Amino acid sequence: SAEDVPISIGVIFDVSGSMKDKIATARQAATTFLKTGNPEDEYFLVEFANRPEVASDFTTDVTKLQTKLIMTPAKGMTAMYDSVYLGLEKLKEGTNPKKALLLITDGEDNRSRYTFQNVKEFVKEQDVQIYGIGIVDDWNSQLGAGRTGRALIEELSDLTRGRAFFPDSVYELEDICTKI
Repeated sequence: SAEDVPISIGVIFDVSGSMKDKIATARQAATTFLKTGNPEDEYFLVEFANRPEVASDFTTDVTKLQTKLIMTPAKGMTAMYDSVYLGLEKLKEGTNPKKALLLITDGEDNRSRYTFQNVKEFVKEQDVQIYGIGIVDDWNSQLGAGRTGRALIEELSDLTRGRAFFPDSVYELEDICTKI
């Protein structure tokens, strides 16, 4: 539907060590995404590296989330599945009937307790769309063409009628967030 109804959105943001060179652009993209929403949208932020953490609870004040995004340094491993699982749990507290997750990451999971199958089964029970942005660096990324990380993000997005994006450059992130 093209109708702009309020939505509950979880931003799942990768702050693992592999994001070090890309984090500034990813933050800018997330900030752009937050600015493009309906003023009645509510957001929460989950940042993840070694483990996921709710960095900001549900709020309509996007400046709170923007402030949190600026504060966290990039370091550690990547607990992506645990983060998506936490995001899905957190969305249950959302007040709007329409719900979505935006996952911004650059790599495959290498730290989670949950498996991809656990997350897939849990996603099927939710009425949530997942949008994924995989930051692809052809020379130094697990999300390059033909690798499993890319396929997993695509599968999660497809399963929820969301969409996955794999920009050729981190500089395309802003435009993608505006489209989402």
